[in-house]
Amino acid sequence: TLVAFEGTLLRVELPVACRGTHRIIPGVFVATNWKTTIEKQVSLVAYKTLLKNDEQLKQLDVANEMNVTFQERFKVHTSDEAELKAVLPEAVQKELLKLLPALAKHDVSMQLLLKGQALYVVLQRNRYVAEERMHLALDDEQLHSIYAGLMLQLRVIEAFHPAIASMKKTSEP
Repeated sequence: TLVAFEGTLLRVELPVACRGTHRIIPGVFVATNWKTTIEKQVSLVAYKTLLKNDEQLKQLDVANEMNVTFQERFKVHTSDEAELKAVLPEAVQKELLKLLPALAKHDVSMQLLLKGQALYVVLQRNRYVAEERMHLALDDEQLHSIYAGLMLQLRVIEAFHPAIASMKKTSEP
């Protein structure tokens, strides 16, 4: 199967290997008003399509012991619930929630995968790394937008540092 998408894939090597596989998928999964009702319907269609076509995702259980606000915006699938609690504590969940306004502003969709000794960050519809018009003169607003997009990716990675550090401490004899 050939899968192509417009976006950026970041692979970050972790200091310790995960025993399980953990997938974090964004969306609007709880509606609070008419606007979020529409967003929820769109998210559920996309999520069900992903579930139908993604063999890895089918094999992972849905994790429900998350922060309530986090569950409103993310679906988490895991093969190791105990490890997930160490990798994705409430502090990391809050950091990921803080990213959502910036992701929406830049029309970027983000998925995360923790597997083995790597964190994969998939940013769909991300145009900051390869932009056709980059050779043109850019004004301050465009430069700020590009910079903000690049820093956004780094903040995702930084959010996991305390959790990974604590995993390393608990996994050593």
